[in-house]
Amino acid sequence: FFTKPQHPKVGFDYLIGKSFYRTKNNTIFDFNSYLNHFEFNDGQKAIIAVLVGIHYDFGLQVIARITYTKNPNKNIFKNYLNKLKNLVSKTKYPDIFNRALVIMSMVVSAADVRAAQPVYYSSTLFNIPSQILPVHKGGTKYEQLKFDTKGKIIRDALLAYYDEHYQKN
Repeated sequence: FFTKPQHPKVGFDYLIGKSFYRTKNNTIFDFNSYLNHFEFNDGQKAIIAVLVGIHYDFGLQVIARITYTKNPNKNIFKNYLNKLKNLVSKTKYPDIFNRALVIMSMVVSAADVRAAQPVYYSSTLFNIPSQILPVHKGGTKYEQLKFDTKGKIIRDALLAYYDEHYQKN
């Protein structure tokens, strides 16, 4: 993220067709056709686009702010859900803004933070040298932000906030 902070927005724009990804040989990669190959319908493609667009925010905007702010307030939840709703509004599928999407957004964010850690590998099959990436001091970001402990409490509180303020009656 820190080397490409705009990547969630850029990915979202690619997936909704607002901008285009050019390959090394300057051809346009058609994400819509690619997802059609897997038989995703348009509503499912909109969900994927929204999840790409929001995937960083739960860790950065919700968990980190609650963890590192002395007096966090409910505006953190409101701002997150409003951003999610705003991304949905840029698709043609307003009905995808629901509790399931909120849950998926938190799951994808947690997976992103969990996966954004050093990878140690070597290969005897391919001539690939072992790569060792620097480790964050104090453990992984997933551990530092306490996604599996404090994160559960925050996830439950965010869902309760969604249920109270956004759930359709």
